[in-house]
Amino acid sequence: MKDEFLLLSWLIVLLRIKEDRQASYRWIYQTREPEIESELARGELSTIEVLGNLKSTVGQATAVISKYITSAVSQSFERYSTPVSLLLSTECPLNENNQAKDESALYLETYYMNGHLRIRPARTPKNVSQYVITQYAEALSHTVRTCISNYDAVIEDFLHPFPHDMDQIWQWNHFLPQTYDCCMHDIVSGRAQESPNKVAILSWDGSLTYAEVDRYSSLLAFLLRERGVEAQDFLPLCFEKSKWTVVAVLAVMKAGGTMVLMDPALPIARLRNMAEQVNAKTVVVSRNQYNLATDILPHGDFIILEADTFARFEDFVAFPDLPAVHPSTLMYIIFTSGSTGTPKGVQVSHRSYSSSAFPRAKAVGYNTNSRVLDFASYAFDVSIDSMILTLANGGCLCIPSDEDRLNDINTAMRSMKVNYAGLTPSVARILDLDVIASLEGLGLGGEAASVNDVALWGQHARIIIGYGPCECTIGCTVNSNAAANRDYITIGPGNGAAIWIVDPDDHESLMPVGAVGELLVEGPIVGQGYLNDPEKTAAAFIQDPSWLVSGHDQHSGRQGRLYKTGDLGKYAPDSSGEIIFMGRKDTQVKLRGQRIELGEIESQLKARLPSETSVISEVITPAGPAIQPTLVVFIAQHVGKASDNRQLDLVRLSGDLGETMLKANIEVAKVLPRYMIPTAYIPINFIPTLISGKIDRKRLREFGSTVDLKQLDKNVKSPATRALSDLEQRLRHAWAFILNLDPEEITQEDNFFALGGNSLAAMRLVSACRDRGLDLSVTGTFANPTLSEMANAVFICDYDAKITVPEFSMISQLADSARLEASRVCGTNEAAIEDIYPCTPTQESLFTFSLKSTKPYIAQRVACIPPNINLEQWKQAWESVVDVSPILRTRLAQLQDPGLQQVVLKEKILWKHFTDLHQYLEDDKAIGMNLGESLARYAIVNNTGDGKQYMVWTVHHVLYDGWSEPIILEKVREALQHGSVLSHQPALTTMRDFVKYVRDTDQIAMQEFWRKELDGAIGAQFPRLPSRDFLPNPDTIFEYQITIKSTIGFPFTLATVIRGAWALVASQYTHGDDVVFGETLTGRDIPLLGVESVIGPLIATVPIRIRIDRTKSVNEYLKAVQQAILARTPYQHMGMQNIRKVHPDAQHACEAGTGLVIQPELEYDGIDLGFAHGDVVREALYFNPYPIMLACDQTNAGATRDSLFTPYERSREKSRPNIVPPRS
Repeated sequence: MKDEFLLLSWLIVLLRIKEDRQASYRWIYQTREPEIESELARGELSTIEVLGNLKSTVGQATAVISKYITSAVSQSFERYSTPVSLLLSTECPLNENNQAKDESALYLETYYMNGHLRIRPARTPKNVSQYVITQYAEALSHTVRTCISNYDAVIEDFLHPFPHDMDQIWQWNHFLPQTYDCCMHDIVSGRAQESPNKVAILSWDGSLTYAEVDRYSSLLAFLLRERGVEAQDFLPLCFEKSKWTVVAVLAVMKAGGTMVLMDPALPIARLRNMAEQVNAKTVVVSRNQYNLATDILPHGDFIILEADTFARFEDFVAFPDLPAVHPSTLMYIIFTSGSTGTPKGVQVSHRSYSSSAFPRAKAVGYNTNSRVLDFASYAFDVSIDSMILTLANGGCLCIPSDEDRLNDINTAMRSMKVNYAGLTPSVARILDLDVIASLEGLGLGGEAASVNDVALWGQHARIIIGYGPCECTIGCTVNSNAAANRDYITIGPGNGAAIWIVDPDDHESLMPVGAVGELLVEGPIVGQGYLNDPEKTAAAFIQDPSWLVSGHDQHSGRQGRLYKTGDLGKYAPDSSGEIIFMGRKDTQVKLRGQRIELGEIESQLKARLPSETSVISEVITPAGPAIQPTLVVFIAQHVGKASDNRQLDLVRLSGDLGETMLKANIEVAKVLPRYMIPTAYIPINFIPTLISGKIDRKRLREFGSTVDLKQLDKNVKSPATRALSDLEQRLRHAWAFILNLDPEEITQEDNFFALGGNSLAAMRLVSACRDRGLDLSVTGTFANPTLSEMANAVFICDYDAKITVPEFSMISQLADSARLEASRVCGTNEAAIEDIYPCTPTQESLFTFSLKSTKPYIAQRVACIPPNINLEQWKQAWESVVDVSPILRTRLAQLQDPGLQQVVLKEKILWKHFTDLHQYLEDDKAIGMNLGESLARYAIVNNTGDGKQYMVWTVHHVLYDGWSEPIILEKVREALQHGSVLSHQPALTTMRDFVKYVRDTDQIAMQEFWRKELDGAIGAQFPRLPSRDFLPNPDTIFEYQITIKSTIGFPFTLATVIRGAWALVASQYTHGDDVVFGETLTGRDIPLLGVESVIGPLIATVPIRIRIDRTKSVNEYLKAVQQAILARTPYQHMGMQNIRKVHPDAQHACEAGTGLVIQPELEYDGIDLGFAHGDVVREALYFNPYPIMLACDQTNAGATRDSLFTPYERSREKSRPNIVPPRS
C-alpha cells in the first residue's frame, strides 16, 4: 500500500503545479543495487482516471492506483530479492518513440529504508535547479504523510499551499514597501535648484534647461489657477510629441489638477468620450492640435502652450504662490479599454505614483547621466513615467518627433545619444545592434519578451523587464537584469508592492509555489479605482482577503487593499520570489504591447450588425507563413450548445452579411484605436460553448490556429473588378515582401492590416517602398490601407529602358585630341582621362556662382571617425566608393566645345594629414576650386585638442546634391561593413546618362514652353531689391516647425500645399494675384531608368508662376497648382540662365526675390559614420541666390519651414507663417 500512496501523492504534487487534469505520468520500478540495476516494471498513471473530479478521497484514489500496478509488480518481482525503488517522472511521453519529452523529465527515486521514506533525484535535466527538486521532494513528503494519516481526505484539499509554500510566500511578501507621501513635481523643482542650467529636455522642437522647465511649468500653473482651475479639476492635455508636453504635465501637477493625457492619433470619438467622462472645461493644447481640441470640446476653454504663452511674464522675477498639493490628490487619469465599449478611467494619486516611482527608479537605474527616450504614446501611462522619472533623477529626456518615432527611431536615438529606452519587445526588434550597444539599459514591457531576444540584446546592454497594469501605477515588478543565464524570463519580484498569486476563480485561496494563478498587487502603489464606476472598482480592488489578515506562523497578518490584475503568473523555479508571466485569465489581452479588452471590440461590432449575428474577438496564432499573434473576430449565425459535438468549420457569409461586415469594420475603425481593429473576420458554422454557458475560447483559438488568413473566403471582401495597375503591382510586391505572402494573392481591394500587417509592419513597409522607389509614410499606410488607395498615395514615374551612352560620345572633338587638351588643363597624363562630356545647365550655373562666393557652393563635411573603425579601413572604404563613382573623380574644363566640360579622371584620393581641426577648416575655406582643379578634397585630422580623429570632406556642389549625398554615405557604410562596395562596378545609371537625357530634350519645345508660361509675368517682385546687380548674402535663419496631419481622402501632396500657401503669402505683400518665385526641385521625377540612384547634382531651379483666382475653392486652387508643376516636369532642366533668355518677361520672372526648396526626407545622413545631423538640410539655406529662401524639410508628418534673410530684409524677420492644414 505504501507505493500506492507514493504514486497518488506524486499525482497530486504534479496537479498542484501543472494544473493539467488530462495528463498521464510515468512510473518505473527498478532494482537499487548498482551492480545488478535493472528495470522491473513501468507504467503510466492518468490524472483524470485516478483523481476523477477532485472530489475523490485518498482511499478511493489509492484503490484505482492499485489496479494499475498489482499485476506488473506481482509478475516482475518474483525473482528479485534485492531492494527496489520507485522512480517518479514529471513527464510522460506521448508514445514509446517519443524520447525527447522523456529526456526533459525529472525523475525522483523513492524508496523506504529503516521505516523512513527516502527521496533523491535519479535523472535530472540540465534546466532543473536544486530548488525545484527540493520543492518537489518537500511537497511529495508532505502529501504522503497527509495521505497516510487521513485516508478520508478529499483530493481538492491538497491543492492549497503547504506549510513550506506559505513559509516561502510570506518570506517574499512579509514587508510592505514604503509609502512616499510627497509629490514628484516638488522633486523636479529641487533638481532645478541643484542644476538650473543643465539640459532637462532635448526635443526635436528645441531644448529646455531644468530652470526653464521649472519656471515655465510654474507660470503655466499660475495661468491655470487664474483661469479658475482648482484642486483635482480634470485637465486634458492634447499634444504631439513635444518639449511643451512635459511643461504642461508638471504645470497641472503644480496647480493641483488631474491631468488627462490625450494622444491625437486616437479616434475623435474616443477622445470626445474621455473629455465627457471627466467633464472637461479647460484643455491645454499645442498650436498644432488646436483644431482637433476644438472638435473634442467645442465649447471648451483652451490654453495654447508655446513660447509666446509666457510673453507677458518676461519681466516676471518672483514665482507666483501656488497652493501646496496634498499627496492624496489625484495626479492623473489614464484611460484603458472597457468591456462595455466605453473606455474606463484609472485614477492615480500623487502618493501612489511617488511610492511607485522611487523604488522603480532605483531598480531601473535612473541617474543624473540618464538620457531617456520618450517613445511611448501619450495614450499610455509609461509616457508619464518617462517624463517624471527622468527629470526627478536629474537626467535628460530625449523626445523625437512623431515622424522619427515611427519611421527612423534608430537615427533619432543616435543623434540624441539616448542611453536608456523603454520599449515593447516588438519595437526593440527594429533597433540596430549598434544602437542597442550604445544603451546603458534597455527596458522591455507591455508584452512577453522571448529568451532568445533577451539573450541577444543582453550581450550589448543591460536588459530590464518591467510589468504593471495602469491600475497599479505603471510598474509593480522589475527584473533589473533579465539577461541572466536562464532558460526562462521573469518580470522580476515586487517593486514598491507585494505580489500574491491566488486561485484565478477564488481570490480567497493562495496558490502553491510553482503553480499558475492570478497576480494580485498590494501596497501604496495601488491606484484609486475607476472613474465614476464604483461597481467595477469594487470588483477589481479587493479589501482584506482572509489569508492576508490571518498571516502565517511567524508572520503576523495585516489588512490591505489589493488589485486583481487578471494576469496569470507563477513564482520562478528558484528562491528569488520573481514572477514568470503566463498570460491573461479573461478576455483582456495584450497584443504587441497594447492592452485590449476583447469585449469592447465585440460591443462595437454588435452595435453595427444584425442581432442574430454572434461575434467573438480573440487573439490567435494563425496557420501560414506569417506566424504571429493576430487579433481576429469569429462570426457565426448562432451559438452552439455544450453538448454540440460538431466540428468547427469555415462557412461562406451571405452577400448581404459580408457587405455589412465591411461597413461595420469601417465604422469601428472610427471609434477604436488602430491596435484594436481586427486583422481578419473568420466566418464559422457556430460559436462553441462550455457547460457553464461561457464561450469556449480555447476551442476557438485552437481552431483559429488551423486557419490560413490569406485563404479566407473572398466574399468578406469586395471582388476585384479590374486588373492591377503597374503601380499597384509594384506596391503589392512590397506588401508581399513585408507580410511574407504570395503577391499573386493580393488584390486591389485587399487591406494591408487584414493580411497580417500592424504598426510595426507599416514601419517596415515604408523602408521596403523606398527600396522600390516609392514614397510612402506610416501615416499614409494607415490612412490608405487598401492596395488601390495606397497606390494613389505614392508617387512614381515610368522609366525608359536603359540605353548605353559611349564614352566621349557627347563632344565634337576627337577623343584623342580632347584627352590631350584636357590633360593639359588638369595637369595629368592622357591615359588618366576616362571620359569627357558637357556640364548640365545647373552645373554651369553652380560653378559660375561659386567664382563669386565660395561659401554656398563648396561644402565642408566633417566626420568624427568612430573609435571602433580603423583609420586604414576608413580610407579604403572611401577609396572604394570613389572608384565606383565617376562623378567624384570629375573636374571641369573649358575645351574646344562651347560651354564647360566634365573631365572624369582615373585617379585615387590624395589624403592630407593635419593636427588642428579648427585651423584646417579655416585654411581650407580660403582655398577655391577652379577649372582643371580637383573638386573634392579629403583630409585626416588627428586633432590635438580633443584627441579624436576627424575626416574633412570638402566638395563642390557641381559633384553632388542633397539627394545623392546619402547615397554616397550609404556606400561608405557598406564598404566599411563588407570591406568594399558590394558592386565593384559603377552604377548602371550615372551622371553621364543624365547629361545625355538633358541634351536630348527638345530645346525648341523647352523654349516655347517657358516663353508661353512666363508671358506677361511682370508683376511686382517680393522682396524688392536695391538694384538688379544686388547680390544677396543671407545671414539670418528663422526656423519654424509645422506639423500637418494627414487627412483621409485629401488628394494633394504636401509640396503642393506649401507652394499654394507661399503663393498666397507672397500675393499679400505684392498686392497682386500673379505670383512668381524660384523653386529648386530634386530633378529626379523624369523618365530615366535608375535616376533615383544617380550620384550628381540633378537639382533643377525653375520659376514657379501661380495665378490666384480668388473665386475658386481651395481644392480647385490646389488642383491647378499641382497640375501646373506636373506640366513643368519635362522642361525643368533648361537652366535659369537659359530660361531668362527666351523673353524679356521671362528675364523679369527669373529675378524673383524668393526661392523655395522642398527637401525630401533623408534616408541616411551618416550619423553613425560621425557626420553631424542636419548638415544637408541647413546647407540648402545657404545654397541659394535669393534674398529670402524658404527651405522646407518635408517629412511624413509635416514640414519644417526655414527662412534666410539678408541684412537688407532683416525688418521682415518677425513675420511668421500662418499655415492652416487642409481639412476635409
